[in-house]
Amino acid sequence: MTADGRSPPRKATRQPPMGAKGWHRSAGPAEASIRAESGKEARFYSPGLRASASGQNGAAPGPLCPPERRTATGLGSRATARYSPAMAEPALRFATWHDLRALPEAVRAEVLGGAIEVLPSPSVAHQIIAGNLSSDISSRFMRGRGGPGGWWIVADVDVELSTHDVVRPDLSGWRKDRVPQPPRRPVLERPDWVCEVLSPGNGRHDRLIKMELYRRHEVSHVWLVDPELRLLEAYRLESGLYLRLGAWSDETDARVEPFDAIPLDVADLFAFLDTLPPPPVR
Repeated sequence: MTADGRSPPRKATRQPPMGAKGWHRSAGPAEASIRAESGKEARFYSPGLRASASGQNGAAPGPLCPPERRTATGLGSRATARYSPAMAEPALRFATWHDLRALPEAVRAEVLGGAIEVLPSPSVAHQIIAGNLSSDISSRFMRGRGGPGGWWIVADVDVELSTHDVVRPDLSGWRKDRVPQPPRRPVLERPDWVCEVLSPGNGRHDRLIKMELYRRHEVSHVWLVDPELRLLEAYRLESGLYLRLGAWSDETDARVEPFDAIPLDVADLFAFLDTLPPPPVR
């Protein structure tokens, strides 16, 4: 009490220095477990902690501080939580094959550059072409019936080219002299051949993104089959670049690497397309 009977002015509490864009909130009982030693920053997590904008009176609570971005600085039993808006979003985590395995069984997806890409459902034409190719090539080049054998041919299997690149080609092949045992999902061995049947929604994606991925991981042969154009294209990797070996459409005895030991009836591959009914009008 002063001489004139009035209460002395209350001393202002000094706040920790903050940047113009900083966020802060004094910690309360919910942060009692924070441990600050000798003024050092200690990482902590408090589910109830929210932040308000620094320098704005009556500002609404901000977003919950991400656990990995929270720090506590303080003396005694008090601490101040601080983070920058640029740090408010949780750190990105790149997807792996384990994330694919956690998806529902009916979901077809790949991991490209750490991002999960859900694949569209294949059309009837897509599935018939992939099935016919698988049957023809597997019979001759895997089981050795009318052909030399020496390959593993697997349809629609996860191939882990790297931790954050997991593809699911329509058909994949491995030479048995390089991979003696049957591949198991996810296949860690690089394929010697892949075949992608293009759909209207993924043709550009397969040509630009996945072809580049196959090149980087040195897949020696790639086939692209386009049902709309009735075209089979083949590529071979040479000196780090894909060389286009050719395109086939009406040929009945095409010899296409790496399965050029036996002629392939490409015309018959697309013949069923003439019998497909038109799509229903909705």
